[in-house]
Amino acid sequence: MITFIPNKETFFNFLQKRLETVDLKLDDIKNILEPCLDLIYARFNKINNKYYYENNKTLLHTGHNSQMVLFFYELSRQSYIKYMESVSLEEKELYKLIADKLYYLKIADTGCNIIYSIYLPDNFFCDHPISSVIGRAIFTKNSSLVLSNNCSIGNNKNIYPHIKGSLLMFPNSTLVGNVKIEGMVVLSNGCYIKDEGTIRDKLVFGRSPNLIFKDLSEDKKKEYNKFLC
Repeated sequence: MITFIPNKETFFNFLQKRLETVDLKLDDIKNILEPCLDLIYARFNKINNKYYYENNKTLLHTGHNSQMVLFFYELSRQSYIKYMESVSLEEKELYKLIADKLYYLKIADTGCNIIYSIYLPDNFFCDHPISSVIGRAIFTKNSSLVLSNNCSIGNNKNIYPHIKGSLLMFPNSTLVGNVKIEGMVVLSNGCYIKDEGTIRDKLVFGRSPNLIFKDLSEDKKKEYNKFLC
């Protein structure tokens, strides 16, 4: 069960007012809201942060920017899933429109661009993710992502990064093209990686093709993995 901060009524009043800005009502999302909150509960339980999980309580804070990134992502993705599953053209158009409106609302409210068609791993944490863009990338079920501000993941010539391990992105870092992440990989502030093939258990500095790789010890892995349980 989610504990709403300051309370459930305040959260739903907040949500209703935000939905109104894109011509939606709570009734329009009633069949995707409950599965969305179930997923938020599961996600927040994996985050080692007092604003998400504390004293055996899963917390959802009204107006918490990073939490709203995940909330509106899951809400728009649930509508997208309904769109994909729908048989009738009318239902498809309806759910696609709702997904698009929620996607726009997320960007407008949080400044973070994550399209609903992208599968985000269950282990995901974002810390002040303003101006970050997560485009087409392949995340495996057991992968994880920690995201900061002004980060970017995207394609180069229709080739997308493949994240099979744990990826930590410090501010202003970028990952594009033919890159496979295995083990734990940490992108330092301002790091730019493009078409570098497989990278495993490395701390990375610089910009492609002039990158500097440093090995990650087990102690360092534990230190960098502090955000996720």
